[in-house]
Amino acid sequence: PPPTSITQPTPSASTRQGRGVPGSSPSQTTGRDDLLALQEAVLVIDGDGGVVLFNSAAEALWGWRADEVTGRPVGSLLGPGVDLTQARHQRLRTKNKAGGELFLRISVREVLLAVSDNGGTPQAVRRVLVEDVWEDAEYLQLCGVLDLATFPLLACSRTGEIAKFNRAATGVFGMSQDEARGVSVLRLFSSEITAGGTAGEG
Repeated sequence: PPPTSITQPTPSASTRQGRGVPGSSPSQTTGRDDLLALQEAVLVIDGDGGVVLFNSAAEALWGWRADEVTGRPVGSLLGPGVDLTQARHQRLRTKNKAGGELFLRISVREVLLAVSDNGGTPQAVRRVLVEDVWEDAEYLQLCGVLDLATFPLLACSRTGEIAKFNRAATGVFGMSQDEARGVSVLRLFSSEITAGGTAGEG
């Protein structure tokens, strides 16, 4: 997908030089090799919101090579409008390189990234640990309830986009589960009301 902009605080001059991430107080210094060796998918984001490190686990999760995403805004991976300053732990829904859905749990921490073994001022960055929660027990339980229901049911994200659409709903709304994912629930019901469909009458 093409790079997309994200909501991030405007970095100061000192941030661009690697001496601070807005609103953070990093205390831990870590090296690139240590982060790249992690088994969990990890992103490292600079003060401008750009990706500066992308390990092999992240490559396997998204399907992008590290050289393809380095320098791109983090929103192109975690979704447009993502704000890493709002909460240290978040659940996100985004897409991989092939366009498949990813349901992620992320953990954000401010750290100091060592520039080199020969010294130099460490760069203040955000380390983002990423966990694929597609097989999360709560999500699977929700999917099971929706699929067993004989009446139309759908599940939405906090932003109002459809995340799950059961078989009964496909007949009412005239679209497949794949077509429904990502559609605004307001737009879906507005179209039904305009068309005079039974779903809009409820």
